[in-house]
Amino acid sequence: MRISVDGGSFKVAIETEFDGLVVEATSIFHATRTQTQTNDRAILRLLQIIIEHREDDDAIGYAVLGLLGWYNEVIHPVEDND
Repeated sequence: MRISVDGGSFKVAIETEFDGLVVEATSIFHATRTQTQTNDRAILRLLQIIIEHREDDDAIGYAVLGLLGWYNEVIHPVEDND
């Protein structure tokens, strides 16, 4: 599965397997939301990680998965279309 984030001034994407992805992504989002206390602050923190650590693939992957967890929980459940 390819996951892309277009932040206007930046674009990032990761490739990953789907098995267990949604559970892990939602867990990352929940952890970030617990630290920041609101959905909006969690999203901002995940975007901040992408911007500040643009050279660190692990940090970008973590933040993109967190955004996927937010999308899955708040916007629309994520499904494997492959």
